[in-house]
Amino acid sequence: MGHFTVESAWNALRSPSSSVFWDKVIWHKFLPPRLSTLGRRWLHDKIPTDEKIQSGGTHLPSSFSTELWRKVLDLFNVAWTSKDSAIDMVVWWRNKGKGWSLKMGWTFSLLVTMAVIWNERNQRRYEGKSRSATLVLRGIKSEISFLCSSKKFYPKSVEDLIICRRLNLGTAPRSRQGILKVHWCKPIQTWVKLNVDGCSLGNPGRAGCGGIFRDHQGRMMRCFSFSLGVDSSFSAEIWSMIKGISIAQDLHISHHWIESNSSAAVSLFHHRLIPWFVYQEWCHLLSYLISVEWKITHCFREANPVADYLAKTVASSGASSDEATLPPMLINELITDEGGRPRYRFYS
Repeated sequence: MGHFTVESAWNALRSPSSSVFWDKVIWHKFLPPRLSTLGRRWLHDKIPTDEKIQSGGTHLPSSFSTELWRKVLDLFNVAWTSKDSAIDMVVWWRNKGKGWSLKMGWTFSLLVTMAVIWNERNQRRYEGKSRSATLVLRGIKSEISFLCSSKKFYPKSVEDLIICRRLNLGTAPRSRQGILKVHWCKPIQTWVKLNVDGCSLGNPGRAGCGGIFRDHQGRMMRCFSFSLGVDSSFSAEIWSMIKGISIAQDLHISHHWIESNSSAAVSLFHHRLIPWFVYQEWCHLLSYLISVEWKITHCFREANPVADYLAKTVASSGASSDEATLPPMLINELITDEGGRPRYRFYS
Protein backbone atom coordinates (compact mmCIF):
# COMPACT_ATOMS: atom_id res chain seq x y z
CA MET A 1 0.00 0.00 0.00
CA GLY A 2 1.23 3.46 -0.86
CA HIS A 3 1.08 6.73 1.00
CA PHE A 4 -1.72 8.95 -0.32
CA THR A 5 -1.23 12.70 -0.51
CA VAL A 6 -2.85 15.50 -2.42
CA GLU A 7 0.38 15.83 -4.40
CA SER A 8 0.35 12.16 -5.41
CA ALA A 9 -3.28 12.46 -6.51
CA TRP A 10 -2.49 15.56 -8.56
CA ASN A 11 0.50 13.90 -10.21
CA ALA A 12 -1.69 10.89 -11.10
CA LEU A 13 -4.37 13.06 -12.71
CA ARG A 14 -2.38 15.74 -14.48
CA SER A 15 -0.59 15.46 -17.80
CA PRO A 16 3.02 16.46 -17.11
CA SER A 17 4.63 18.73 -19.64
CA SER A 18 8.22 19.75 -20.19
CA SER A 19 9.52 22.66 -18.13
CA VAL A 20 9.87 26.07 -19.74
CA PHE A 21 12.99 28.21 -19.78
CA TRP A 22 11.29 31.23 -18.22
CA ASP A 23 10.03 29.54 -15.04
CA LYS A 24 12.85 30.94 -12.90
CA VAL A 25 12.20 34.41 -14.27
CA ILE A 26 8.61 34.64 -13.01
CA TRP A 27 8.69 32.32 -9.97
CA HIS A 28 10.79 33.39 -7.02
CA LYS A 29 10.30 33.14 -3.26
CA PHE A 30 10.57 36.93 -2.92
CA LEU A 31 8.02 37.63 -5.67
CA PRO A 32 4.36 37.93 -4.61
CA PRO A 33 2.05 35.41 -6.32
CA ARG A 34 0.08 38.24 -7.98
CA LEU A 35 3.16 39.20 -10.03
CA SER A 36 4.18 35.62 -10.85
CA THR A 37 0.65 34.70 -11.89
CA LEU A 38 0.28 37.80 -14.03
CA GLY A 39 3.66 37.12 -15.61
CA ARG A 40 2.63 33.57 -16.47
CA ARG A 41 -0.59 34.80 -18.08
CA TRP A 42 1.40 37.43 -19.99
CA LEU A 43 3.75 34.82 -21.43
CA HIS A 44 0.79 32.61 -22.41
CA ASP A 45 -1.04 35.55 -24.05
CA LYS A 46 -3.79 35.31 -21.45
CA ILE A 47 -3.81 38.90 -20.19
CA PRO A 48 -7.52 39.89 -19.96
CA THR A 49 -7.45 42.90 -22.27
CA ASP A 50 -8.83 43.47 -25.74
CA GLU A 51 -7.68 41.42 -28.74
CA LYS A 52 -5.40 44.15 -30.05
CA ILE A 53 -3.34 44.24 -26.84
CA GLN A 54 -3.42 40.45 -26.54
CA SER A 55 -2.19 39.83 -30.08
CA GLY A 56 0.38 42.64 -30.04
CA GLY A 57 1.82 41.84 -26.62
CA THR A 58 1.59 43.96 -23.50
CA HIS A 59 5.26 44.85 -23.37
CA LEU A 60 5.03 47.38 -26.23
CA PRO A 61 1.39 48.37 -26.77
CA SER A 62 1.81 52.17 -26.86
CA SER A 63 4.20 55.08 -26.85
CA PHE A 64 3.62 55.37 -23.09
CA SER A 65 4.86 51.83 -22.41
CA THR A 66 7.83 52.34 -24.76
CA GLU A 67 8.83 55.45 -22.84
CA LEU A 68 8.43 53.62 -19.54
CA TRP A 69 10.52 50.61 -20.62
CA ARG A 70 13.27 53.00 -21.70
CA LYS A 71 13.20 54.78 -18.35
CA VAL A 72 13.34 51.49 -16.42
CA LEU A 73 16.28 50.25 -18.48
CA ASP A 74 18.03 53.59 -17.98
CA LEU A 75 17.99 52.83 -14.26
CA PHE A 76 20.21 49.83 -15.03
CA ASN A 77 22.27 51.62 -17.71
CA VAL A 78 20.92 49.26 -20.38
CA ALA A 79 19.77 50.41 -23.82
CA TRP A 80 16.20 49.62 -24.86
CA THR A 81 15.62 47.37 -27.88
CA SER A 82 12.07 46.54 -28.94
CA LYS A 83 11.04 42.87 -29.11
CA ASP A 84 8.45 41.10 -31.26
CA SER A 85 6.90 39.05 -28.46
CA ALA A 86 6.80 38.58 -24.70
CA ILE A 87 8.90 35.40 -25.04
CA ASP A 88 11.61 37.30 -26.94
CA MET A 89 11.53 39.95 -24.24
CA VAL A 90 12.04 37.41 -21.46
CA VAL A 91 14.87 35.65 -23.33
CA TRP A 92 16.70 38.94 -23.81
CA TRP A 93 16.05 39.99 -20.21
CA ARG A 94 17.29 36.69 -18.80
CA ASN A 95 20.47 36.72 -20.89
CA LYS A 96 21.26 40.28 -19.80
CA GLY A 97 21.09 39.25 -16.15
CA LYS A 98 23.46 36.28 -16.35
CA GLY A 99 26.43 36.66 -14.04
CA TRP A 100 25.32 40.12 -12.88
CA SER A 101 25.67 40.94 -9.19
CA LEU A 102 22.30 42.77 -9.44
CA LYS A 103 20.55 39.87 -11.16
CA MET A 104 17.64 39.65 -8.72
CA GLY A 105 16.76 43.36 -8.93
CA TRP A 106 17.11 43.22 -12.72
CA THR A 107 14.83 40.15 -12.99
CA PHE A 108 12.18 41.59 -10.68
CA SER A 109 12.06 44.82 -12.67
CA LEU A 110 10.70 42.92 -15.68
CA LEU A 111 7.54 41.68 -13.94
CA VAL A 112 7.08 44.85 -11.92
CA THR A 113 7.20 47.03 -15.05
CA MET A 114 4.90 44.71 -16.99
CA ALA A 115 2.34 44.71 -14.15
CA VAL A 116 2.48 48.49 -13.74
CA ILE A 117 1.97 49.04 -17.49
CA TRP A 118 -1.03 46.71 -17.48
CA ASN A 119 -2.58 48.37 -14.43
CA GLU A 120 -1.96 51.84 -15.84
CA ARG A 121 -3.60 50.88 -19.13
CA ASN A 122 -6.66 49.52 -17.33
CA GLN A 123 -6.99 52.71 -15.27
CA ARG A 124 -6.76 54.83 -18.39
CA ARG A 125 -9.20 52.66 -20.33
CA TYR A 126 -11.86 51.99 -17.70
CA GLU A 127 -11.48 54.72 -15.06
CA GLY A 128 -10.23 57.64 -17.12
CA LYS A 129 -7.25 58.13 -14.81
CA SER A 130 -3.69 58.62 -16.02
CA ARG A 131 -0.29 59.32 -14.52
CA SER A 132 2.90 60.62 -16.07
CA ALA A 133 5.72 58.19 -16.91
CA THR A 134 7.91 59.89 -14.28
CA LEU A 135 5.35 59.28 -11.54
CA VAL A 136 4.83 55.68 -12.65
CA LEU A 137 8.59 55.13 -12.70
CA ARG A 138 8.80 56.30 -9.10
CA GLY A 139 6.31 53.59 -8.15
CA ILE A 140 8.30 50.96 -10.04
CA LYS A 141 11.47 51.92 -8.18
CA SER A 142 9.65 51.69 -4.84
CA GLU A 143 8.23 48.25 -5.71
CA ILE A 144 11.63 46.88 -6.77
CA SER A 145 13.21 48.26 -3.61
CA PHE A 146 10.49 46.65 -1.47
CA LEU A 147 10.77 43.23 -3.16
CA CYS A 148 14.56 43.25 -2.72
CA SER A 149 14.49 44.60 0.84
CA SER A 150 15.54 41.25 2.35
CA LYS A 151 18.47 40.88 -0.05
CA LYS A 152 21.92 42.42 0.34
CA PHE A 153 23.75 43.05 -2.91
CA TYR A 154 27.50 42.94 -3.45
CA PRO A 155 28.28 45.48 -6.19
CA LYS A 156 31.31 44.46 -8.22
CA SER A 157 31.85 47.85 -9.82
CA VAL A 158 31.22 51.53 -9.27
CA GLU A 159 28.47 51.34 -11.91
CA ASP A 160 26.66 48.61 -9.97
CA LEU A 161 26.97 50.62 -6.77
CA ILE A 162 25.39 53.65 -8.47
CA ILE A 163 22.49 51.46 -9.67
CA CYS A 164 21.96 50.20 -6.11
CA ARG A 165 21.81 53.77 -4.83
CA ARG A 166 19.45 54.72 -7.64
CA LEU A 167 17.01 51.93 -6.74
CA ASN A 168 17.57 52.13 -2.99
CA LEU A 169 18.85 48.52 -2.89
CA GLY A 170 20.66 47.35 0.21
CA THR A 171 24.37 46.68 -0.16
CA ALA A 172 26.53 44.52 2.07
CA PRO A 173 29.88 45.93 3.17
CA ARG A 174 32.73 44.22 1.39
CA SER A 175 35.98 43.39 3.09
CA ARG A 176 38.41 46.24 2.74
CA GLN A 177 40.89 45.81 -0.05
CA GLY A 178 44.56 46.41 0.41
CA ILE A 179 46.75 48.10 -2.16
CA LEU A 180 50.19 46.76 -2.99
CA LYS A 181 52.78 48.67 -4.99
CA VAL A 182 54.27 46.47 -7.71
CA HIS A 183 57.55 47.38 -9.38
CA TRP A 184 59.33 45.85 -12.33
CA CYS A 185 62.87 45.34 -11.03
CA LYS A 186 65.83 46.07 -13.27
CA PRO A 187 68.61 43.48 -13.47
CA ILE A 188 72.09 44.37 -12.29
CA GLN A 189 74.72 45.43 -14.80
CA THR A 190 75.84 42.71 -17.27
CA TRP A 191 72.60 40.81 -16.65
CA VAL A 192 69.67 40.57 -19.08
CA LYS A 193 66.13 40.13 -17.85
CA LEU A 194 63.51 38.16 -19.73
CA ASN A 195 59.83 38.53 -18.85
CA VAL A 196 57.63 35.79 -20.29
CA ASP A 197 53.96 34.87 -20.31
CA GLY A 198 51.64 32.31 -21.88
CA CYS A 199 47.99 32.52 -22.87
CA SER A 200 45.24 30.12 -23.90
CA LEU A 201 41.94 31.47 -25.22
CA GLY A 202 39.62 28.84 -23.77
CA ASN A 203 42.04 26.72 -21.75
CA PRO A 204 42.41 24.62 -23.77
CA GLY A 205 42.08 26.81 -26.81
CA ARG A 206 44.20 28.84 -29.20
CA ALA A 207 47.41 29.40 -27.32
CA GLY A 208 50.53 31.51 -27.59
CA CYS A 209 53.54 32.67 -25.63
CA GLY A 210 55.58 35.84 -25.62
CA GLY A 211 58.51 37.50 -23.96
CA ILE A 212 60.69 40.61 -23.84
CA PHE A 213 64.44 40.94 -23.17
CA ARG A 214 65.68 44.09 -21.41
CA ASP A 215 69.08 45.25 -20.21
CA HIS A 216 70.11 46.65 -16.82
CA GLN A 217 68.70 50.08 -17.73
CA GLY A 218 65.33 48.67 -18.68
CA ARG A 219 65.84 49.21 -22.40
CA MET A 220 64.24 46.70 -24.74
CA MET A 221 66.63 44.38 -26.56
CA ARG A 222 64.25 41.99 -28.26
CA CYS A 223 60.68 40.66 -28.18
CA PHE A 224 59.22 37.38 -29.37
CA SER A 225 55.80 35.78 -29.72
CA PHE A 226 54.98 32.25 -30.84
CA SER A 227 51.69 30.57 -31.67
CA LEU A 228 51.26 27.17 -30.00
CA GLY A 229 48.15 25.92 -31.75
CA VAL A 230 45.54 24.52 -29.37
CA ASP A 231 46.92 24.09 -25.86
CA SER A 232 46.35 24.88 -22.17
CA SER A 233 47.40 27.97 -20.23
CA PHE A 234 49.85 25.95 -18.14
CA SER A 235 51.56 24.51 -21.23
CA ALA A 236 51.76 27.98 -22.74
CA GLU A 237 53.50 29.28 -19.59
CA ILE A 238 56.06 26.46 -19.75
CA TRP A 239 56.68 26.97 -23.46
CA SER A 240 57.25 30.70 -22.94
CA MET A 241 60.25 29.88 -20.72
CA ILE A 242 61.65 27.27 -23.10
CA LYS A 243 61.31 29.58 -26.12
CA GLY A 244 62.88 32.44 -24.17
CA ILE A 245 65.87 30.36 -23.08
CA SER A 246 66.37 29.17 -26.66
CA ILE A 247 66.49 32.77 -27.95
CA ALA A 248 68.83 33.74 -25.09
CA GLN A 249 71.18 31.02 -26.29
CA ASP A 250 71.10 32.46 -29.82
CA LEU A 251 71.86 35.92 -28.37
CA HIS A 252 74.82 34.49 -26.35
CA ILE A 253 73.47 35.93 -23.09
CA SER A 254 75.79 34.91 -20.25
CA HIS A 255 73.83 36.30 -17.28
CA HIS A 256 70.17 35.55 -17.62
CA TRP A 257 67.23 36.41 -15.31
CA ILE A 258 63.87 34.89 -16.28
CA GLU A 259 60.67 36.19 -14.72
CA SER A 260 57.12 34.84 -15.05
CA ASN A 261 53.81 35.52 -13.34
CA SER A 262 53.01 31.77 -13.27
CA SER A 263 53.99 30.54 -9.82
CA ALA A 264 53.30 26.91 -10.83
CA ALA A 265 55.67 27.06 -13.80
CA VAL A 266 58.38 28.82 -11.77
CA SER A 267 58.10 26.21 -9.03
CA LEU A 268 58.59 23.34 -11.49
CA PHE A 269 61.77 24.87 -12.89
CA HIS A 270 63.09 25.56 -9.39
CA HIS A 271 62.74 21.87 -8.53
CA ARG A 272 63.90 20.73 -11.99
CA LEU A 273 60.58 18.95 -12.55
CA ILE A 274 60.46 19.54 -16.26
CA PRO A 275 57.14 18.55 -17.93
CA TRP A 276 57.36 15.77 -20.46
CA PHE A 277 56.12 17.84 -23.40
CA VAL A 278 59.20 20.15 -23.26
CA TYR A 279 61.70 17.66 -21.86
CA GLN A 280 63.50 17.09 -25.16
CA GLU A 281 63.93 20.83 -25.76
CA TRP A 282 65.10 21.20 -22.16
CA CYS A 283 67.81 18.59 -22.68
CA HIS A 284 69.03 20.48 -25.75
CA LEU A 285 69.31 23.67 -23.67
CA LEU A 286 71.03 22.11 -20.66
CA SER A 287 74.57 22.56 -21.99
CA TYR A 288 73.90 26.27 -22.47
CA LEU A 289 72.33 26.70 -19.02
CA ILE A 290 75.25 24.93 -17.35
CA SER A 291 77.70 27.35 -19.00
CA VAL A 292 75.94 30.56 -17.92
CA GLU A 293 74.60 32.19 -14.77
CA TRP A 294 70.83 32.18 -14.70
CA LYS A 295 67.89 32.33 -12.34
CA ILE A 296 64.13 32.22 -12.56
CA THR A 297 61.70 34.11 -10.32
CA HIS A 298 58.00 34.84 -9.95
CA CYS A 299 56.38 38.25 -10.32
CA PHE A 300 52.83 39.59 -10.10
CA ARG A 301 50.99 40.00 -13.39
CA GLU A 302 50.97 43.78 -12.85
CA ALA A 303 54.74 43.71 -13.41
CA ASN A 304 54.39 41.72 -16.64
CA PRO A 305 52.10 43.70 -18.98
CA VAL A 306 54.30 43.59 -22.10
CA ALA A 307 54.76 39.80 -22.12
CA ASP A 308 51.08 39.42 -21.33
CA TYR A 309 50.15 41.53 -24.37
CA LEU A 310 52.49 39.58 -26.67
CA ALA A 311 51.06 36.23 -25.54
CA LYS A 312 47.43 37.28 -25.91
CA THR A 313 48.02 38.88 -29.30
CA VAL A 314 49.74 35.86 -30.86
CA ALA A 315 47.15 33.48 -29.36
CA SER A 316 44.46 35.51 -31.12
CA SER A 317 46.25 36.14 -34.43
CA GLY A 318 48.39 33.02 -34.77
CA ALA A 319 51.21 35.11 -36.32
CA SER A 320 54.52 34.03 -34.73
CA SER A 321 57.68 36.14 -34.70
CA ASP A 322 61.06 35.79 -33.00
CA GLU A 323 61.56 39.54 -33.42
CA ALA A 324 58.15 40.96 -32.57
CA THR A 325 57.45 44.67 -32.54
CA LEU A 326 55.52 46.55 -29.89
CA PRO A 327 52.60 48.90 -30.62
CA PRO A 328 52.89 52.54 -29.50
CA MET A 329 50.51 51.97 -26.57
CA LEU A 330 53.05 49.68 -24.88
CA ILE A 331 55.85 52.24 -25.02
CA ASN A 332 54.38 53.89 -21.92
CA GLU A 333 54.66 50.54 -20.12
CA LEU A 334 58.36 50.41 -20.95
CA ILE A 335 58.81 54.00 -19.79
CA THR A 336 57.05 53.14 -16.52
CA ASP A 337 59.44 50.25 -15.93
CA GLU A 338 62.54 52.24 -16.91
CA GLY A 339 61.58 55.03 -14.53
CA GLY A 340 60.91 52.64 -11.66
CA ARG A 341 57.33 53.84 -11.32
CA PRO A 342 54.92 51.45 -9.58
CA ARG A 343 51.74 49.78 -10.66
CA TYR A 344 49.12 48.81 -8.12
CA ARG A 345 47.65 45.47 -7.11
CA PHE A 346 44.44 45.19 -5.07
CA TYR A 347 43.96 42.34 -2.63
CA SER A 348 41.45 41.37 0.06
